[in-house]
Amino acid sequence: MDKKLFVLSLIIVLVDLLFISSNVHLHHEEPRRAIIAQEMILTGDYIVPRVYGEIYNKKPPLQNWLISVFAYRDKFVEDIDARLPSI
Repeated sequence: MDKKLFVLSLIIVLVDLLFISSNVHLHHEEPRRAIIAQEMILTGDYIVPRVYGEIYNKKPPLQNWLISVFAYRDKFVEDIDARLPSI
């Protein structure tokens, strides 16, 4: 039973990643996290999170770092990159 539940959960996550998340625009906190990660990639400063050059220290930077890792190859944060840590 546990194996079936795991496989079903995996299928749901894959469907979400491939079809649902790619068709929905970023909302609420997601755009801000994407901006912070994009600035980290562009400036190379992964210690101090910034939004349009202003220091943003209201939330811990772990999610920003994870988004930066997913987007590092392209040097551009896409919607799916911003959502992968949450998913």
